[in-house]
Amino acid sequence: MQREGNTSCSSLVDDLTVLVKPMKNKLTIGVFSEMLSECNGTAEAVRRLVIGLGKAGHTVHVFAPGNGVAGKPNVTFHQAGHVINFRMSREPEFYFSIPFIRYFFNNYGYYKELDVVHAATPMAVGALGLDISKLHGLPKVITHHSPLQYYAGDYFPVIGKAFAFYAWKYERLFYNRFHVRH
Repeated sequence: MQREGNTSCSSLVDDLTVLVKPMKNKLTIGVFSEMLSECNGTAEAVRRLVIGLGKAGHTVHVFAPGNGVAGKPNVTFHQAGHVINFRMSREPEFYFSIPFIRYFFNNYGYYKELDVVHAATPMAVGALGLDISKLHGLPKVITHHSPLQYYAGDYFPVIGKAFAFYAWKYERLFYNRFHVRH
């Protein structure tokens, strides 16, 4: 059930409803992203997805370092408290997250309410989503926005070239752990 390229919000929801049992008309979706509050294409795509899902009547829980969806219907923001964020660069805006996923975990009610986990980034907050989906047996969806290797030099000035070499391998391993990849 792998899809590639740009797809609409409704096709993503159709794929998710196939994965969720028992069948529900409205889903509770957890969206995990480092970049929600930033000004870039990934953040805008995630905001539009979250707002569209909320307008369609789905309950959306957003887990991110900063709030980019305040006051939207059916959308609840949760500070990604399981990560520590460091600003790495202003242009392009990028925060590096260090996860404490296994250490301060997971008896929050909103994790247990989720029907589907959607990771929008393959870094620490996306890994939090992957971990939650594994612990609770939830379907996992990830969207690919831009390869890490293209921006590695900008995001990690000192180790960018070395990181770029391994980024593609890391992304392939990470993305292959999800049920649906858009």
